[in-house]
Amino acid sequence: MKIKVLFLTVIILFGIILFSNNIDMDLHINEWDVIKEINDTKATGDSLNCTLIGRSLFGECNDAFIKDTIVYSCHGVSLLVFNIKDIANPILLGFYDANGIVYGVYVVDTFAYIANGYGGLRIINVSNPDNMVEIGFYNTGNFARRVCVVDTFAYVADGNTGLRIINISDPTNPGEIGFYDTSGWTYNVYVVDTFAYVADGDGGLRIINISNPTNPGEIGFFDTGDWTIDVYVVDTFAYIADGNTGLRIINISNPDSLIEIGFYDTGNYAYGVYVIDTFAYVADGYDGLRIINVSNPAGPVETGFFNNGGTTEDVFVVDSFAYIADTDYGLRIVNVSNPVNPGEIYLYYTGNWVRSVYVIDTFAYIANSANGLRIINVSDPAIPIETGFYDTSGRSYGVSVIDTFAYVADYTAGLRIINVSNPAIPIETGFYNTDGRSYDVYVIDTFAYVADGDSGLVIVNVSDPANPGEIGFYDTGGSAYGVYVIDTFAYVADGDNGLVIINVSDPANPGEIGFYDTGGSTEDVYVIDTIAYIADYSAGLRIINVSNPDSLVEIGFYDTGSYALGVYVIDTVAYIADGYGGLRVINVSNPVIPIEIGFYDTGDWAEGVYVVDSFVYIADGGAGLYIIKYPMESTGIEESRHTSNISMNNYYIKYNSNTIDIYFGLKSSGELDLKLYDKLGRELKQLSNGIKSSGYTKISIDKNDYSIGEYFVKGKMNNTDISFKILIIK
Repeated sequence: MKIKVLFLTVIILFGIILFSNNIDMDLHINEWDVIKEINDTKATGDSLNCTLIGRSLFGECNDAFIKDTIVYSCHGVSLLVFNIKDIANPILLGFYDANGIVYGVYVVDTFAYIANGYGGLRIINVSNPDNMVEIGFYNTGNFARRVCVVDTFAYVADGNTGLRIINISDPTNPGEIGFYDTSGWTYNVYVVDTFAYVADGDGGLRIINISNPTNPGEIGFFDTGDWTIDVYVVDTFAYIADGNTGLRIINISNPDSLIEIGFYDTGNYAYGVYVIDTFAYVADGYDGLRIINVSNPAGPVETGFFNNGGTTEDVFVVDSFAYIADTDYGLRIVNVSNPVNPGEIYLYYTGNWVRSVYVIDTFAYIANSANGLRIINVSDPAIPIETGFYDTSGRSYGVSVIDTFAYVADYTAGLRIINVSNPAIPIETGFYNTDGRSYDVYVIDTFAYVADGDSGLVIVNVSDPANPGEIGFYDTGGSAYGVYVIDTFAYVADGDNGLVIINVSDPANPGEIGFYDTGGSTEDVYVIDTIAYIADYSAGLRIINVSNPDSLVEIGFYDTGSYALGVYVIDTVAYIADGYGGLRVINVSNPVIPIEIGFYDTGDWAEGVYVVDSFVYIADGGAGLYIIKYPMESTGIEESRHTSNISMNNYYIKYNSNTIDIYFGLKSSGELDLKLYDKLGRELKQLSNGIKSSGYTKISIDKNDYSIGEYFVKGKMNNTDISFKILIIK
């Protein structure tokens, strides 16, 4: 397994080098440091005391499937369902948050089969798009990227482990009946009759005989020369999307002797291909959609193209419309009735990598990496609506809004100042190109304090937004990722250098007055009174007493479990954007002993957090914007924790490396009868059965005794029901 993970890591890093315009080359947090096998251990939407209210900017679009007048589209961690009866005005019917990033989807009858990366194959009942429900899943063992369903079998392109054949005759209990481990990294599969045509990365095209699905065998292959990502078969021809070499056309009439009869260099990087009649539609990365006339397979000719600045990675064609999966912009619908002059008629704009969020009044301002500044109306948090956007010249990492101006930390493009007085038509007013790479910005009065990476803290005078100018800077020594300013002090999250405190009483001559090495990589900081709350990447939440800058002292910490990237504090609660761990809610009323009191698994890479009233806005990387309510509203679920025998601070759960410790605050002594159940309601263990004294009682569950997943603790205290959910993650 380690060899396979290493191999996949090399492939991903190679892909980053090839497609650096789509993925930031110099991320201060390398999202690829940890291959996301954590998706095997958690389910998007798992929560404690938190409830999802709304979603927006669902994330990059990876795949789409059209059935009748319904589009099933893969966006970030979500499957989105649209009604396209009016092709120019699709209606979003609903969405389903999966176990991780949704890479592929295939729909038969009322079931959607999802290729869920490390989450394997998920089977979703989509008969009611407003309330889609997972009814079955199968862990394919590696990385499920695409799926093709024929009769009672799902054929899964599973990365390093090749082709997996899953029996889905009972969709609630799918099971593998056969597999074929190809020599490459399996990206896609197309099934015709008794043959599976596998796009196998550097392994080229593989043809697998599946007449006996329990014993599939290879009967032919063709080395395409580059990186075979997609395949589409018509009659005796296989059309290959082959990365840098474009479209390859292979005669497959004799699988023992495959012969290339034609090719077309599409110009960029061919990710996907779909063929109808005499045209091949190629998803060609930065060059958009290419339409190739293949009436003469030996001499294919381009007849038209559509390119509007995104990264086209897949295409599905029905009638005279091409549905494009654009990882930069979202779902695009292009009219191809005239292949010489295709034209876009609809764009569902889901965004790029969502990095930061700032909320003021009824608008959420999103730093959306390559797609710049996005403005979302959140007056109704359950139905957030994008009202405007501005594509900055760089990659937006951070945003701060004061009055009618949005100040964007725009990576290599420095500080951008956007007039948002009319949210529908934001206009850039001015900019200042800093020397470093701008990650964050904090604005007070007429000064913008920019966390400028290796260049440290840069102070920009923005009294005239049309003509901002630098008045001071301080080289912090590390890499400044975050900044928070109170009175005359700037608190800088300085990466491996920890927390640095800068006296900015004279902005033209800032000077360091204190620092603290947090032990991790300091990514973000939030200060209240004399306490600094640090998002310290793998070191979790660090709580620092800053009352004496000459002698900073850590007074508490909490291991958030993943990678703490953002922090926001209100009253006695710290909200942490925790990378793969989603939102963590920590009670810091006693900063010496912080206690987790809630969480919500957002599904991808929680990077930024902002809190207004009881709503938490999470910027979740490839999965978009989440709006979460804490504390959780009543949902009708039987979860009777607030009983007469349990205090208002009734219990809290501490997730340790090997145990889950549940602390009950009991008002009075009495009999506590608790049992552990799995999600099917089967009793697993008696946790407590006897008289407990008043005060705190701890019950521990050894995680090593149980597999990963959801469990329920249920029972009675003096004949009063208690019921709540826990999540075992290893």
